[in-house]
Amino acid sequence: SLIDSGILERTATKVVVKSITLTDITEILQVREAIEQKAASIIIEAAGLSAAQEKEFSEIHMELLQNVTSGNFSKNFQTDELFHRKLIEFSGNSRLLDIAERLSLQSQRLRWISTLTPSRYISTHNEHAAILEALFHKNAQKTDSAIREHYLYTLKNYQDILNMPQWQKIAREMRHMKV
Repeated sequence: SLIDSGILERTATKVVVKSITLTDITEILQVREAIEQKAASIIIEAAGLSAAQEKEFSEIHMELLQNVTSGNFSKNFQTDELFHRKLIEFSGNSRLLDIAERLSLQSQRLRWISTLTPSRYISTHNEHAAILEALFHKNAQKTDSAIREHYLYTLKNYQDILNMPQWQKIAREMRHMKV
């Protein structure tokens, strides 16, 4: 299952933790962006979110801010994942949700890498706010742009991380891990 999810890979003699490349990160983020842009489009075309869905999104968004300000990284990741999952779930498209769930483990792995740049979390919160504002106002173009911008900044953050000396050390250690 972990091999199928892209977390582990089988070599000729052993199973190892699969390295994470910039290409991997870029592809994961491209797929997530496309799924979320389509989900938002479906939501807006179907007359937008219900009042209950807007309330749920707002609560998730506030919880994300609380987790960021308290430094609760584990809970922050769960809340961030919930934010993105709800965007897709509220579209009502089960196929989009299925594709997103298949990427879930890979996305979670990326989130842990982001602990090297905790200052990014406030920016993420602000980017989510822009997505919600546009979505709540049923503005397809602004929603699409806000999602695109969120993923561009996210990719830039991962590029910065991969160039950090700390990451280079972690990557070397991961190459020698055996399962």
